[in-house]
Amino acid sequence: MTLSQDWGIIFHDRKPPCVWQVAIYAYAEDRPAWRIEPAGDGQCRELGTFRIGITPTGFRETVPLSGPPHGHYTLVVLGIGRGEATIHL
Repeated sequence: MTLSQDWGIIFHDRKPPCVWQVAIYAYAEDRPAWRIEPAGDGQCRELGTFRIGITPTGFRETVPLSGPPHGHYTLVVLGIGRGEATIHL
């Protein structure tokens, strides 16, 4: 599944947001099922579109996806602000 800030799922501005972390959590789980963070210096990076399970350029996977996700998840994006959405994969 590809998610884009252009869809208005997480972000309402068309300019790509500066992001520190993207994670998906399985329903009612405390640990992420997948997580990415900026690579290198830890600065936030612009991220407009990404595909779950594929690490975008300038990011590193800190929690690898163990298999194809299916079911209900919570997507959490942290950056300059915070976005959260329930998704079904």
